[in-house]
Amino acid sequence: MPQRSIFSRLFKRKFIFSTLLPECFFITILMKTPAIQKLQLERRIISGAARDIASIELKLMLEAAKLGMTAFRNNHCDGALSVGAIITDAQYQIIATGYSREWDSLPDDPRPHAEGIAIAKALNKLGDNAPRLGDMRGSPMVVEPRKRTVLPEGCIIFTGIECCRRRTQSTSCAERALRAGISNFVVGMREPNTLVEQCGIEYLRAAGAKPTQRISPEIYAFVCAANPHITFPPFEQCII
Repeated sequence: MPQRSIFSRLFKRKFIFSTLLPECFFITILMKTPAIQKLQLERRIISGAARDIASIELKLMLEAAKLGMTAFRNNHCDGALSVGAIITDAQYQIIATGYSREWDSLPDDPRPHAEGIAIAKALNKLGDNAPRLGDMRGSPMVVEPRKRTVLPEGCIIFTGIECCRRRTQSTSCAERALRAGISNFVVGMREPNTLVEQCGIEYLRAAGAKPTQRISPEIYAFVCAANPHITFPPFEQCII
């Protein structure tokens, strides 16, 4: 028995040195090749960039939630939501902000929501988008500027509560944002079922938009504080 045991151990060692170790050596060499190292670096960069984007979006969402508190403090309205909205370009530079009841009305909306106000501000800030034309002889032609109706590609809208899908007196915020060329939506929380059916995010997805949720306990606290008349689910149940 002892001899068999020694033989067995020797055989195992020989097997390891003859088969496993060369494979491990080959894998180690392979992992050090420039192509593999480049791939690993790219994965680390992508992972780091994703974390950076999430951090930036959380900060902007927190500011949108704070705008909801501004709406509540400045012009609270019983039974109405107090929401904040921020519009940025593709590089997360803020173009415009808005909050509930900041403006009394818009030309096409007697009671504009935060998203509608932010969109109107962004369109006004970026000005007209009329091309400059010339006559047949090449001399300049005076053209009446055409009001901008679509935002530049890549714009993002941040809202403390998802964009509404249905309104009785005007276009919904979800539809208004899509018409303005916005396809990237970052939301904090779902709209409570006590007001309307939760369907803003589903509508945006069906329209080909990309809604993303960014929520934290601090954001949740601001949204709840701005809307004390609403009973929101616990924080854990608000994560989509």
